[in-house]
Amino acid sequence: MLSCNQAIKEQTVTTKTTELDSMSTWISVGRDASKSSVIRKSNLLKAHDATMNQTSDSIILKYLSKIQWSFLGLNDSLWFRRTNKETNVLATKLGDSTRIAGSHWDLGLFLSDRMVKDSAFYHLTKAQKIYERRKDAKRNGLVLYEIGNLQADIKDYTGSEISLVKAIELLKPLEEHLWLYHCYNALGTVSKDLDDFQRATVYYDNAAEYLEKMDATEQFKNSLNNNIGVNYHQMGQFEKAISYFETALSVDSLQLKLPGKYARTLNNLAKSKHMLNNQEQVENMFLESLKIRDSIKDFAGLAGGYFNLAKYYADKADTLKAIVNAEKSKQFAKKSSNYSRLLESTELLTLIDRKNAPYHGQQYFRLNDSLLQEERNIRNKFARIR
Repeated sequence: MLSCNQAIKEQTVTTKTTELDSMSTWISVGRDASKSSVIRKSNLLKAHDATMNQTSDSIILKYLSKIQWSFLGLNDSLWFRRTNKETNVLATKLGDSTRIAGSHWDLGLFLSDRMVKDSAFYHLTKAQKIYERRKDAKRNGLVLYEIGNLQADIKDYTGSEISLVKAIELLKPLEEHLWLYHCYNALGTVSKDLDDFQRATVYYDNAAEYLEKMDATEQFKNSLNNNIGVNYHQMGQFEKAISYFETALSVDSLQLKLPGKYARTLNNLAKSKHMLNNQEQVENMFLESLKIRDSIKDFAGLAGGYFNLAKYYADKADTLKAIVNAEKSKQFAKKSSNYSRLLESTELLTLIDRKNAPYHGQQYFRLNDSLLQEERNIRNKFARIR
């Protein structure tokens, strides 16, 4: 009889182990970007069903937290929200503060991607406070980096600097070179947006130092050189800007691997060449960049590309083409909810479309007042949440 009981126990353990192995495999397939979204979702749903049939709350929570993060990567809003809520509820029941924080962190990223910035800030701040209490320096630093980016998006540049510097203080002792690169790169962009170009240069140099300390991918090399180029462009040092843009474009197979970044950098190179009156191939560069952005449905990039092309035609005194492209810039700015670009395009139309200048002027002032009010409101919301 003892021998039978032992056999039953061993069989039960083996069955449980097999189930858990299957769940792990399904989650791995669900995270595999080389698979189709249909296959990935099917595997995650199988993992979810098997997880919810487990009898141990701690095992359910362990796998739920992986599944909800996988649905975030799959960009499946419905199932991410469902599994994220299940994770948060169960983590709260079990008093697992780390997984409570993780669920808030993931939800914050989800909302940030969907431009719901006040709610994103709320959930990221909830996560950050938990990591701070737990003295989890790495996760605290990473969430502060995300918070700093959100603050920069709403032009709370002082708040952004404070968050990014705190993140650096936490991540430096841990020698997190990749994230230190990201933090300094973000600080450089904040300083550039404040027109503090010299400080931006220092921060970008810091970012480059950390980039050299790791096996950096093409994406990071391109991003940093592009950002440095933009900084020099805004300083009026167009020859230096061109050299950085050309370096950014020289990344191996950039157009194939990262078409969006290639199109962005090509557009920036054309802008700087235009400013130096080096007009050879400038128009073709703008048009090639737009073609790539159109193929990948980069609506925000299309808004910027058509705006730059409109300015190019305006400088060439081709008013009709300038107006047509400025209107396209407005169209894609609305489609991508890029209201700063919408404002710029409307302002450009007041200058080049003289026949309809009063109409464009009214639109510009209304939109400008609305944006200023919205920025004040969102900054006040952030302050209240904080």
